[in-house]
Amino acid sequence: MGEKPRSLRKRLLTLAIGVAVYVALLVASRAVESARPAEEITRPQVMLPEFVGAAEASGGRRVRVTYLEWEAGATGERSPEVGRDRLPDAGPDGSQEAAGSDPAGYDPAASSDVVENANGSSEQAGEDRGGDAPARAFVQVRGGDAQAREAIQSRPAVLLLHGSPGDAANFASGTFADGTVYRGLGERLAARGYRVIAPDLPGFGQSEKWIADYSIEAHAAYCLALMDALGIDRFHAVGWSMGGGVVLHLADMAPDRVASATLMASIGTQESEGSGDYWFEHFKYAVGYTGLVVGVDLVPHFGVLPERWFRHSSMRNFLDTDMRPLRRILTESRVPLLVLHGRYDVLAGVRGAEEAAALSARSRLVVNGANHFLPIAQAQEMEGRLARLFARHDSPGVEPLAGVADLAPAARRIGADAFVHRLGRLTLGVAWWVTALVIGLLASRRPRATMVLCALVITTMTLDFGVAAVGVLGGWAWRERRGRGAWGTARLLLWVPIAQFALLIAAWQVVMPWVEGLSAGGVLARAAAWVMLGASIIAGASLVAIVPEVWTWRGRRRLLASWSRLAHHEWWPASVFYLPVWAWLAWLSLRHAGPLVFTCANPGIPGGGGIIGESKSQILDALGDEAREFVLPVRLIESGASPAERAVRALAVIRGEGGEACHGATGGEANPFAYPVILKPDMAYRGFA
Repeated sequence: MGEKPRSLRKRLLTLAIGVAVYVALLVASRAVESARPAEEITRPQVMLPEFVGAAEASGGRRVRVTYLEWEAGATGERSPEVGRDRLPDAGPDGSQEAAGSDPAGYDPAASSDVVENANGSSEQAGEDRGGDAPARAFVQVRGGDAQAREAIQSRPAVLLLHGSPGDAANFASGTFADGTVYRGLGERLAARGYRVIAPDLPGFGQSEKWIADYSIEAHAAYCLALMDALGIDRFHAVGWSMGGGVVLHLADMAPDRVASATLMASIGTQESEGSGDYWFEHFKYAVGYTGLVVGVDLVPHFGVLPERWFRHSSMRNFLDTDMRPLRRILTESRVPLLVLHGRYDVLAGVRGAEEAAALSARSRLVVNGANHFLPIAQAQEMEGRLARLFARHDSPGVEPLAGVADLAPAARRIGADAFVHRLGRLTLGVAWWVTALVIGLLASRRPRATMVLCALVITTMTLDFGVAAVGVLGGWAWRERRGRGAWGTARLLLWVPIAQFALLIAAWQVVMPWVEGLSAGGVLARAAAWVMLGASIIAGASLVAIVPEVWTWRGRRRLLASWSRLAHHEWWPASVFYLPVWAWLAWLSLRHAGPLVFTCANPGIPGGGGIIGESKSQILDALGDEAREFVLPVRLIESGASPAERAVRALAVIRGEGGEACHGATGGEANPFAYPVILKPDMAYRGFA
């Protein structure tokens, strides 16, 4: 009796020590985080009213909004003629555009990489212009033409809006990871003769971090207030990623002030976002907030992870935003719209851009072969396209140049690559819960293989990660509903998203590029693509099974036991042995001109000569009396009764109390049964009655 109290005290002591260590680490981590130096405001700022949605919040609170500004200059030459910009499949009259040509007027020669300053010196593109300080590009007006200066001043300004997370520096000059310097989009457009403003949207950059509403609608209200504070009436609005939603709300709130709207690698409608369902998407954002904000706060990270305001603002931007009105705005807005998107954007799929452009009658869609980071990695190309749009709509009343220009058509899918994409297309237009239910049914049978297959399909930008994770979790939990306790379920909830994400990275970076490349080859290459697809599913499922086990002693013992079973053929599944049999049957079918010829071997046995469903008692009846001396005594216990009743009848037969004749028994035997006795089903398949 004394052992149990001692064991309990030991466990409680261990728990108390663990909690004390955790609390001490958490307190130390918070101390390190609080010791960070206060933020230094280096950018221009204005104080604006706080907004909730499009309306000012009650209470009269003022919110700091910072921004970067590039002052307008002039190059002495205008952008190429607007008339050169043509519609798809152009004819020589300019009414349409030749297939495969550049539709947005991008002219590399028109975008110099050297900026001439007012003092006559020059700077190479991408040179560091003072870090976070406002970059101001001055370009000398050739000949000092006062009329040119007046024309520049009369142009609308340009408003550049970043995504989430991000800040105004996304449009400034900078340096790539490999050390290559680049010239920012803000500086490039200023060199074209435009005053360029790039704000830190509230919650980001150096603007106010803690506000009431982080939605794209509230951000649009802040932007209008900023333009008022800076004395800017009309402006061209350009939104990257989440900033595209802000641009659409600006076009809806103040259509007379927005000269043109540009969605650059932007979000689109609610239907093109993830699962397409508002409530499921916000469930995902709530889970993300819980994990990335609340959960990280409970981890002693000593300042290694991003600050809380950064995580909070990023998640609240999504959580507070309602994308459902964007469909109406796209349909009703009369503001000229340019949609720029990369074919290989993995953060905001091109499908959303195509749908947004299709909804707007005044839109132009340009798809290139880039990814999500158009204003940084393709800054020069974006400069040319935007400059052409701005030149056309600097003055109000000009009809937009509508159409579609696909400069990077989707590749033709064949073989294994087409199979994966076809699976993805099956999820389009279907309610998210239907897709999750199908995935759950698959996961209830083969959860790990289903995870790998989902990861492969997610790479096609059709299946949503959250829908896949919910489906796998539901199916897996149902499969093991009796074998897992509360702690096991919690581990499963944590493990499935982590494993799904790791599999997705592997599918994106390794598997699908190989499958796509091999599928485009010859016959042998296409066969190899199928082999690689199957091998990746097997390997991925194996890793998902192995990795969680290696961390505990019990798990490692289970792995050793599994290996032992794998090394002994007695434990192999029956399919391993049936494969060569089926191959042999296929050969015999060809040889004897019929797949069922072998059933003629036992024509007297029901079920096609005994293939399946044969009755042992019927076969023994057919043997006749002359075979009794060669057959063990057999007695059929009829079906229909309860298991307990059938057990009583079986015992009566064994004791010789039934008195009925038995198969295989001779007439002189009073009780033909003696132990050991074998109990077998009369009709069975692979041992299962």
